Amino acid sequence: MAVTQVQYFSRALKRSVTFTAIIPFDNPESGNWPEKGPFKTLYLLHGVFGTHTDWLYRTRIPVLAEQKRVAVVMPSGDNFFYLDQPAVGAMYGEFIGRELVEVTRALFPLSRRRDDTFMAGLSMGGYGAIRNGLHYHETFGWVAGLSSALITYHFENPDNVKNMLHVGDRYYELTFGELDKVKGSDRDPEALVERLLERGADMPKLYLCCGTEDFLIEQKPAVPRLPRPTRRGFHLRGRTGRPRLGVLGHAHREGAGLAAALTGRPSGGMAMREEPGVDDLQQWLERLKRAWPDRGFPERLVLADGALAEAARFMADKEWRRVLLVADENTREAAGRSLESDLPAGGVSVSVTLVRPNPAGDVVADEASVVQVLLDLQRHGADALVAVGSGTLHDIARYAAFTAGKPFVSVPTAPSVDGFTSKGAPLIIRGEKITVPAVGPVALFADPGVLLRAPRRLAAAGFGDMLGKATSLFDWRVGHLIDGEPIDEEVAGMTQRALARCIRLAEDVGRGTAAGIIGLMRSLLESGFAMLIFGQSHPASGAEHHLSHYWEMDFIRSGRRQLLHGAKVGVACGMVADLYHEIGRNVPAIAPLLAGLPTGERIRELLRKAGAPATPGELGIGEDLVRRGLAEAHRVRPNRTTLD
Repeated sequence: MAVTQVQYFSRALKRSVTFTAIIPFDNPESGNWPEKGPFKTLYLLHGVFGTHTDWLYRTRIPVLAEQKRVAVVMPSGDNFFYLDQPAVGAMYGEFIGRELVEVTRALFPLSRRRDDTFMAGLSMGGYGAIRNGLHYHETFGWVAGLSSALITYHFENPDNVKNMLHVGDRYYELTFGELDKVKGSDRDPEALVERLLERGADMPKLYLCCGTEDFLIEQKPAVPRLPRPTRRGFHLRGRTGRPRLGVLGHAHREGAGLAAALTGRPSGGMAMREEPGVDDLQQWLERLKRAWPDRGFPERLVLADGALAEAARFMADKEWRRVLLVADENTREAAGRSLESDLPAGGVSVSVTLVRPNPAGDVVADEASVVQVLLDLQRHGADALVAVGSGTLHDIARYAAFTAGKPFVSVPTAPSVDGFTSKGAPLIIRGEKITVPAVGPVALFADPGVLLRAPRRLAAAGFGDMLGKATSLFDWRVGHLIDGEPIDEEVAGMTQRALARCIRLAEDVGRGTAAGIIGLMRSLLESGFAMLIFGQSHPASGAEHHLSHYWEMDFIRSGRRQLLHGAKVGVACGMVADLYHEIGRNVPAIAPLLAGLPTGERIRELLRKAGAPATPGELGIGEDLVRRGLAEAHRVRPNRTTLD
């Protein structure tokens, strides 16, 4: 991979300019070294106050360019939103959309095909990519806007934008021209889309995304106002997160986006995606720590490729001499052996406890499992525990760590539950399920590759656990209104957004796509942190969990094999939703409270899309147990009596 900076005299800008380029010509594994191209090309635009080196030094673009064999060209747009400035003779739009393409194609072996030519940008660069990608649509086949500053839609009321970027009052007028004339001009993305559609022109494939923690998400009423194309197969898709966001698209699966552009695999259409970025998880965690400094959040939170190696480095940096890895036979193969291999290189010895199944063949969080781990912890003298697995193994490890006064590290192997970061451990004690105090992990490391290889039914269970938030949030609000239970709207909003993401990704979870599995894992983590912030399980556990726990205890008493927690929760959620809506029909006074609660049929539809069981019969739960559960499950947690 060659990284070079080029300086030349730009006719469009009337001065010397510098850009950075990455040309992946020297792949040592290629049978044709050095590669002569032609290379697909991404023109990548920086944000406001940035420069042409931002992407090179602050992101993983060099790694991605080499992996995907895509040339990347990174120019400087100063702070002019990549727009032509005829008053000063600086035509930034022409520079980005035409001249730079011509110059780089003359200098490097780049493909001249439209479908091999991409433009993307961040913030100001996102606007520049969208505007210029549409304006020069003959050149660019793919366009991506990342946290795009689509501020032109605010110009109808200029008071909204005077200090948006902490610049002078006249900044936007100097950059965009007379603000009341932007709408309908070639600086208005909406107008550009309309013109292309009217002409029947070949639209670039567009991908927009913004993190939910990004302040720009509050400044985007823009996307829903893009006209609904009625030609050539476009249609409006219902993917709204917060009320002012929407999606325009067709035949585009979530997560394809820029990655699809880089690999050249078609995705088609135009789509908007709204969710926190995986790479921003640690930053998001740090913001939570600043807002709630006394909640005992993990030190590290990693959901990315290479997470297992990162976990080994973390434990070595802690200077732990020996750790006890808690797993079962399956999770040891999924991730445990990798840790066993990596940890000794950092001076950390590893002992392994394979938790034994009960007579029914299930690994359960009961007295026997906890004692097994505690005895091994004492015998090996470990400094810390590592939970490698899903919910049950985490509950065993977290309580053992709490009892022994040791830290533990979380290594999830499937996106199956939202309790990875919990400070409580649901244990089976003498056949009864109770939740006891425990410790949360000091760090969590989840590798998407491991999660994607997990059995599909585990992801479906995680989806069911998340879907249960629909009824738990309703229960929480009812408890607040009727019994004065405390409620935190910020925490409720966090949980609601995590739920909304999962609903949008139901089909992706069912197909096991990377977008579906990573998005599900992200939602499960957010739900867990919501409980951690509130200090109780109200945001994520209501009547649907009481019913699930009731079924679980009946299975234990009768010696039947256990069902996955989330599978039970999802089915119970549909039943509880049916019950609540039936009550609403008979008691009109509570009908307004039910407006945001999906019907039971809708819950079951989503479960099927995600590949999860949808009815008690599909779980092997008979009608008698269903009736008893609805009548008695409220006793599982007497202080939460929504089912009573």
